[in-house]
Amino acid sequence: WHSPFHYQILSSSSSSALDNNQAIRKMERYLMTCSCRWKFLLEAFGFKQVENYQCLHCDRCQFMGR
Repeated sequence: WHSPFHYQILSSSSSSALDNNQAIRKMERYLMTCSCRWKFLLEAFGFKQVENYQCLHCDRCQFMGR
């Protein structure tokens, strides 16, 4: 088992330091978001943005009492 807070971005021949920094910033935004995490992931993978989307299952939706 690996702690989710100790991760390492593996380098590849096609990635650059800029790509790694962008990935880190996206991960930080995911961890710090106050909105639905499922919506965040859907948008990150290119799905259309759905206004007022609520999954009712992620920790953020449950915390906010939606």
